[in-house]
Amino acid sequence: MLTRRRRIVVAAGAALATLGIGATSVSAMDCFVVNRAVQGAYGAAHSSQWVLLDVNALLVGAGACQAAIDQVDAAMTAAGFPLVVVSRSDKTLPENGHGILHLDDPGGFFDTLINAAEAAIGGGACG
Repeated sequence: MLTRRRRIVVAAGAALATLGIGATSVSAMDCFVVNRAVQGAYGAAHSSQWVLLDVNALLVGAGACQAAIDQVDAAMTAAGFPLVVVSRSDKTLPENGHGILHLDDPGGFFDTLINAAEAAIGGGACG
């Protein structure tokens, strides 16, 4: 699991850096709120204490084609995960049983995202 966790951290770090978020934010993030509405997530992201992760923006920044993005969106939605999440940039969020997921949750948000992206891109969605 350690290699997978490292892959997730590297992918998240690269994606966040691609989106223009500083390295200090990346190092502080471990937990993500997944039960906010998209509008609420974007609203929270206007604060310096919250960082937004938009799956589609991440995939566009990584150079994925629209067909791969559509496949990832469908896989994330089918798994019950949102396409937009937020995290605190200044502290680790405590587990509360109400929509906080961690980077290293097996089968969680990031495992699902990475597996879906690998399947879409590796499966030739982009030609």
